[in-house]
Amino acid sequence: MDANVACVFTRTLFENHPQLARADAAGKEISLDKARRTEPVTLHRGAVQALDDPGAPR
Repeated sequence: MDANVACVFTRTLFENHPQLARADAAGKEISLDKARRTEPVTLHRGAVQALDDPGAPR
């Protein structure tokens, strides 16, 4: 996947987290901390970019 697409997807997921959590109980379990824990799979560089951005939602 293109890094820009992964970055936008990840950012959008967290920017819309409240709506996702209301739509499905599993959405409440999504957090930045959990998003970073992907072992043994390496986190996509586009997702890393979105999660490391100082302007990323916390």
